[in-house]
Amino acid sequence: MLQVSSSTVPFASLMALLAISAFATWLQATVGFGYALLAVPLVSFWFAPHDAIVIVFLDSCVVSLLMAGVDRESVLWDDTWRLSIAAIITMPIGAVVLLYVSGATLQLLLAALTAIVAITGLRNSQKLRALSQRWWHAWLAGAACGILTTSIATNGPPVVAYLQRRSLTAPQFRSTLSAVFTITNIVAFVVFLVSGLISNLVFTCSVLALPAVAAGYGCARWTTPRIDAQLYARLTNVLLLGLSAMLLWRGLNPTT
Repeated sequence: MLQVSSSTVPFASLMALLAISAFATWLQATVGFGYALLAVPLVSFWFAPHDAIVIVFLDSCVVSLLMAGVDRESVLWDDTWRLSIAAIITMPIGAVVLLYVSGATLQLLLAALTAIVAITGLRNSQKLRALSQRWWHAWLAGAACGILTTSIATNGPPVVAYLQRRSLTAPQFRSTLSAVFTITNIVAFVVFLVSGLISNLVFTCSVLALPAVAAGYGCARWTTPRIDAQLYARLTNVLLLGLSAMLLWRGLNPTT
């Protein structure tokens, strides 16, 4: 049975987790995505990569639930269900990767994905025009989302890339993303639980981080109307590039 015990978590690691959780929640609530993209690389500096991935995943479930009710009338349900069903089908593949791939390899994978997302975001800093979509685009993005959800907890990039090219309004973009994340996270939680990946340490850390998640979300609700989200997204992409470089170094030097 899982139990919460703060004595199992080093104080410095806990403080770092709280700060990262609050900041990453603020980011996602501001621009619609980015919690795991920012939190997984940072948390992996304080916890083992496998534990960091599951801790961030559990708290990202809460963030998605908090956001799911906002602008829910703007959710594009056709896209949501296609993306979600495809993701659910491929989730077991990601769980196998997380179970059997080494921490150093996961860090290299995180570094590569973080760099790709950051570079793409910087190149596409201006709003993308709507592009023609084929029927299989949503299914492909959803399948990639499912694998990433249960392997490195960074399920956003393929879904974000797909929805950006739909030329949606900000409420449609944020609410559809949150709906997809909420549905897929529920299924992924079951996959993690069955796979034995939710240890007492992981559960404890995720619960202890919840006040920081709530604080970050509350701050975002107050600051979002007052900041330029596009400028903030560009600065975040620069930060992600730096994080990817650090992860690459750590993945190539796992003993240092």
